[in-house]
Amino acid sequence: SGGVTYNVHTFTSNGTLTVTNSGMADVLIVGPGGGGGGSDVSGIDGGAGGAGQVYEDSVFLDSGTLAVTIGAGGAGGIASPAGPGSLGLITRLGNDFFAIGGGNGGARSGFGGNGASGGGGGGQSSTYLGGSAFTSFTGFDGQTGGGSGPGGGGGGSGAAGSGVTGGVGTVSSLDNVATTYGVGGTAGSVTAGAPNTGNGGGSATTIGQAGAAGGSGIVIVRTIATTPVAVRNFAQVSGGTVSNYTEAGVTYQVNTFTGNGTLSVTREGDADVLLVGGGGAGGQSYDAANYNYGGGGGG
Repeated sequence: SGGVTYNVHTFTSNGTLTVTNSGMADVLIVGPGGGGGGSDVSGIDGGAGGAGQVYEDSVFLDSGTLAVTIGAGGAGGIASPAGPGSLGLITRLGNDFFAIGGGNGGARSGFGGNGASGGGGGGQSSTYLGGSAFTSFTGFDGQTGGGSGPGGGGGGSGAAGSGVTGGVGTVSSLDNVATTYGVGGTAGSVTAGAPNTGNGGGSATTIGQAGAAGGSGIVIVRTIATTPVAVRNFAQVSGGTVSNYTEAGVTYQVNTFTGNGTLSVTREGDADVLLVGGGGAGGQSYDAANYNYGGGGGG
């Protein structure tokens, strides 16, 4: 991207990230989806599972070793007696960065669970509400059950569930491939969330049918491998005698100080500097026959 070469570290299972030099990194952390609810009555859906949180940001990583834990998707609810799905667990990068799991889908006669995004309510009655997202930053609410049949869709990381359909997810291209994460489960689909997507699990729709599991989470860390001079974050400065020159298509500003002065930095960033110390004075001796002089030391 823009002439910058990146290193991309992808974790689809538990592992360790070793940071050799502290600095900024782009991270994507996806929590797992919740499981869909089961059903023990034909034509009455369970509620679908909610999506896991999708957290993407530029963060500062200290040097050292960071444990990576990939949250498992919530299990689907049992078939008989119809049970709710399970909440998705937490995906972690070290101790400071994490994404929480999606809420469970309700059984065919149960409420959706709260989570990163809420699970859908059971289809037995429209009184079975969908679960709530923990905050607006983690996702959206699950849909209430439709009553006498359709269950509620799970909330997605990008929108609430609507009818039986799960809410839309969030697209990330951190690894240079556009991928959608955190889609809410669809009620009555019995479709499991794909591994490492954070998608919610679909719910059961007929007698003796278990709900589907939510998708597990993922962690992606992107760091800069090489940066061309042209895209370095150079500082902006003033002071001294200013000159300019162009090399390889890049125009540089040069601030030269031949006497005492002040360099004002108006924007933080990189700078190339040359500092030269003053040379030592030469020595002198005298006798009746000769004058002798020693050279000064270099600066």
